[in-house]
Amino acid sequence: MSVTKPYTALSLDEAYFIDRLYPIHTGVDAPLWISCEDSNIIPQVKAETDGISFTITIDDQQFLFDDDEYFNIPTCMLIQLQMWVRLNRQTLLDYWKQKIDTASFLCLMIRLPENMVDVSSVNLNESCIFPCEKYKVQVRNCDSTPPNFHVISKEEGYDIRLLLSTGELLWVDRFGKRSRNEMKDKGECFSDVVMVAKEWLQKKPAHSKAAAASATNKENIEFIWELNHDYYTE
Repeated sequence: MSVTKPYTALSLDEAYFIDRLYPIHTGVDAPLWISCEDSNIIPQVKAETDGISFTITIDDQQFLFDDDEYFNIPTCMLIQLQMWVRLNRQTLLDYWKQKIDTASFLCLMIRLPENMVDVSSVNLNESCIFPCEKYKVQVRNCDSTPPNFHVISKEEGYDIRLLLSTGELLWVDRFGKRSRNEMKDKGECFSDVVMVAKEWLQKKPAHSKAAAASATNKENIEFIWELNHDYYTE
């Protein structure tokens, strides 16, 4: 005679992992989990891709994970998540603080529009200055003007934006292992990167297709920026 095992109630921690939102509903190419208020942690959203789990804060859209993981997660996915959280910030905070229930949250949630995020890599086949196995150099269509490009370091975990016109530092998205307290200001903290970036902008693209169309990396980025930001006209 078989014995029926008694049912066991879920703990709150287990329930947290069942509250899952799929890409079809959010527009983010990763499943997301949202819990409710916990006095020990700040409001956040959990995501996972290819076995790597990572978290983004709801209030200021900062990522919480090891520097090494930052390079392994597809950039488009990170940007999608940031933009989705930004679009839904107040609704997420209300849900976190239990001011609204799950049904209300799903009704109020804004889905990220398709094709809203486009990322172009501009250091393909590079072997010096910004070798592609150590750096990501990117142009993103969701970045605001003035025209700029990102330099992301795998080894140090930083993500900075540089002005296309001059190569000077525009913004620090992530300091990585470069503590903002070690230097007087952001410019001094990344002065070495700025120096080599200015040199790199004047060099011919390493990728054959880019090299065929552009004399320098700067010219290649200008062309891609115009395409990505709908400024290009035939």
